[in-house]
Amino acid sequence: MRVAVVHYHLRRGGVTRVIEHALAALGSSSVKIAVLSGDGSGMAIEHSERVTIVPELDYRIGPNRIAPTLLAESLRTQAARVLGGAPDVWHIHNHHLGKNTSLTAAVATLARERERMLLHIHDFPEDGRAENYRALRQDLGGGTNQGLRSQLYPVGPRISYGVLNRRDRKLLLAAGMPEERICWLPNPVVAFAPNDSERPEPPKIFDSLTLYPTRAIRRKNLGEAILWAALAPAGQGLGCSLAPENPLERPGYDRWVAFAEQWSLPVRFELGVGSKIPFASWITAADRLLTTSVAEGFGLAFLEPWLFERPVVGRNLPEITGDFVREGVDLFQMYDRLALPVTWLKLSELEGDLTAAMRRVYERYGLVAGKSAIDLAWNSMIVDRTVDFGRLDERYQRRIIERLIKDPSASGALQPDRLANGSIPPVSRNRDIIDRRFSLERYGQRLMAGYEDLMREDSGSLEWIDPLEVLNQFLDPVRFSLLRS
Repeated sequence: MRVAVVHYHLRRGGVTRVIEHALAALGSSSVKIAVLSGDGSGMAIEHSERVTIVPELDYRIGPNRIAPTLLAESLRTQAARVLGGAPDVWHIHNHHLGKNTSLTAAVATLARERERMLLHIHDFPEDGRAENYRALRQDLGGGTNQGLRSQLYPVGPRISYGVLNRRDRKLLLAAGMPEERICWLPNPVVAFAPNDSERPEPPKIFDSLTLYPTRAIRRKNLGEAILWAALAPAGQGLGCSLAPENPLERPGYDRWVAFAEQWSLPVRFELGVGSKIPFASWITAADRLLTTSVAEGFGLAFLEPWLFERPVVGRNLPEITGDFVREGVDLFQMYDRLALPVTWLKLSELEGDLTAAMRRVYERYGLVAGKSAIDLAWNSMIVDRTVDFGRLDERYQRRIIERLIKDPSASGALQPDRLANGSIPPVSRNRDIIDRRFSLERYGQRLMAGYEDLMREDSGSLEWIDPLEVLNQFLDPVRFSLLRS
């Protein structure tokens, strides 16, 4: 079987790592794989010989983009040259993300020509990426959402959609995607620790370290991690690993750094940056790992720490972690909601801010937030006279943390009122389940099953899912958070 794997670039990051894992998982199979990408700079050396550079694949929108027909032809030519014949299956990552609109249109061309394709979605342009969606609308839709009708979501017997979680599966089903066209492809979870003998120990910065092991972009909800640091027992502190790379995210992050310094909170930022201490050493130095994110794709932060025999505490995201729980992973020490009394807020101000934020977000997507949508968001935000901290933006969050710093006894009104310490987790059991259920071997099996299913399909007819149906699923007012506005 000949498979052409396609992605915009192979710079270091999540999708590149997933592609590397796929190559490793299928290394002993009969599949011949070529990786086509606009930039191969981050690919691990052991896989680099499989990479063919197609410069036109890298991020391009607007006037800089190549004609889609030329890109489709270039992909066919390069894939056939490397594989010794036309691909049996195209495995295309994030085809419709809006980073290179010509790739989206080229995939539509391949679909019309009945090519077999596994469209592997890690991120949706409908999920908080309005600028990407605008690029698709302008380049492919004639400036309208309706113009994208036959561009983003082709449906046919020879097309499968690989999704990371059952939330994405549920949203696609609700938008009209046939169930048999969706396959679950959870990322493999592989520990990356060096040998203990080669691992330098990090300095001891707190008696007990809670590690926040993520790049602190806005949806990761750094304010909630800082709240727990403000309420931490004496000797316990928070270590944050990475600052945002996106310059638009940096000012918000810097305000949190200044806030923690202003109140002398037990927080250390950008652990290990510029040092020779590997990040794995910080994980093993921690007593627990914390996640407070309000939105995730796959949810690696809920799984990876267990492979280092460290528990995970903090905010649960059931629509993401439900997959893990069904496989047997125990996340009992996490909370679904961090509730605080509505009396701590000026509700008229909050309602006005929510209304403005929803209108702003909908407008970015070329839609109008009607009163019924705003009312639905408001009614879902206020539950039993409480508000979830994670649905508030940074201004409200800072006010609440200041209140708790000045009056620590007020924390008794929070639900939960303390962060689990992770002292009695099922570490070994979770580690063994993750080793089995999310291993490289299982990932290879899932990929092969997806490829083989496509090989059995006849060409059949081609239809299209209305992208507005997908957009409406992601803009569900019940899921709205001011942190994503």
